[in-house]
Amino acid sequence: MSDWQVGDRAICVTEYLPGFGSTTRVSVGRIYQVEGLYISRAEGKYKGVLALVLVGVRGVKFDGFHHGLFRKIDDHVPDEFDREVIEQMKSAPVVEPV
Repeated sequence: MSDWQVGDRAICVTEYLPGFGSTTRVSVGRIYQVEGLYISRAEGKYKGVLALVLVGVRGVKFDGFHHGLFRKIDDHVPDEFDREVIEQMKSAPVVEPV
């Protein structure tokens, strides 16, 4: 499956999955927060699918949405290299001799 956890941020990358259909409840490019996870026990094509329950959004048939509609957004923690690059970008430009 994946390493989804409650509290993760998920960006919607598609509203349609082949074999599963489409939804209008989520929007491509929008970022959602995961408030719950479950493995579907429904019969048929949904059996065993990891579903993401999103803050403020509910599906029609199920509360969650197929995880394949989303990509997890990993937060980047700035490090020393980031600080150095930012400081260099803020400094005066270097003038090349003519």
